[in-house]
Amino acid sequence: MVKCLIMSFTPTQKKKLLLFAALALLLAIPMGINVTREVSDPSASLNLPPMPEDEADRFIQMASQNYFFHEYPKAIENYRRAIEIYEIRGATRLAAKTHQSIGDVYKITNHYDKAEREYLSTADYQSKIGNLAGKAKAYKKIGVMHSELGHSELALKWYRKSLEIIENSPPSMILGQIQEILGRYYWKKKKGPKALEHLTKAKTAFLAIGFQMGVEHMTSLMHLIQEGYSSSKPKLSEKKI
Repeated sequence: MVKCLIMSFTPTQKKKLLLFAALALLLAIPMGINVTREVSDPSASLNLPPMPEDEADRFIQMASQNYFFHEYPKAIENYRRAIEIYEIRGATRLAAKTHQSIGDVYKITNHYDKAEREYLSTADYQSKIGNLAGKAKAYKKIGVMHSELGHSELALKWYRKSLEIIENSPPSMILGQIQEILGRYYWKKKKGPKALEHLTKAKTAFLAIGFQMGVEHMTSLMHLIQEGYSSSKPKLSEKKI
């Protein structure tokens, strides 16, 4: 199926795919390295940036460094310290973003229930400031997590909840992404017409925001599904009388 999809790409799309694949490979290489802190002076050996003057920013930077060194409990601790400061300041958007970061740490360490709770906290904070796109993104992350765990029905539940939040909002990247995810979900379930419905809406959203690569990809994907759907239909001469 993947091979068929790639074959359907135009030469320009294939070049873009190769470029993104190379970039993804470069980004993935450090993740496979078991990085540990040097006992003597890690900041000198790795040229870590100086600590920011702002207290909350310092905790965020320390948490990021903890994450890099796989010191996950310390990362969570420093993220939570930053949240405490954000709450005092009334910086709700930053608090929401930091809860999401904690959720990502829990997810990578296989604490899925805790990850879901943090993503829900993110959604709650986004609701407080009326950021529907942020809330939808948090729900989408829960759906993606359940999909990766093989919980397809739960994943669908959260995708739908995510879509309900912004379905009637102006076109955006997150709206296009959710429609695409639903399209792929129904394609996998061999529900061609339903898949095409969502992919068409994804294409419309990407077109509205000027995301040409997304438009081209949706066009190729829809063409692939239409070909498969058409070939699966019995011809008139093949129908039983």
